[in-house]
Amino acid sequence: MEKAVKTAMAALTFLLLFTLEAGPLFANSPDPCELFPQGEAEALMGMEAASARQSGAVSPAGRVCTYFFKKDGGTFDAKLRIGSDGEIAAEGIFDSAADAFTRQVEARKKHEYASAKYRELETPGAEAFWNGVSVWALKDGLLLIITVNPPLGGTFASMDEATAAKEEKSLDFSLKILESALGKLP
Repeated sequence: MEKAVKTAMAALTFLLLFTLEAGPLFANSPDPCELFPQGEAEALMGMEAASARQSGAVSPAGRVCTYFFKKDGGTFDAKLRIGSDGEIAAEGIFDSAADAFTRQVEARKKHEYASAKYRELETPGAEAFWNGVSVWALKDGLLLIITVNPPLGGTFASMDEATAAKEEKSLDFSLKILESALGKLP
């Protein structure tokens, strides 16, 4: 009986020490819907959200908060994904948020089409880049990926001009979301 108690205590001590030491590594990422609440999404998009969804994300792992909008027969969305070092490492594809971020940067710089869209961004308190569709940002073991599909008004002389205008508006909205989210992180 005494041996069983000692074994149980040793196992409990080991688990407690492992949990305390690895705690921050395996911590979940912050709630993306708290970093980018519905009211902010609606103000940014200039319309009421038709629906909202929070779900898990993969490759890289984490959570995503998406707001959906409808206007003039079209559908639009604003999305914030966030993953912590622990979530990303546990998935087994990347070692950390920094690893996922760095690999994306390297891949985009090497590919002819992707490198044409790639832009490093000056963002206080975080490393960030634009890939033509999303803003990727790295801050203190957290990876944030922001994708916005906003409505685009006006007329354009060509499809290329419309595409460029849509990309710029998406980038502008994504940077506003990033600034707000970073301001809410400790």
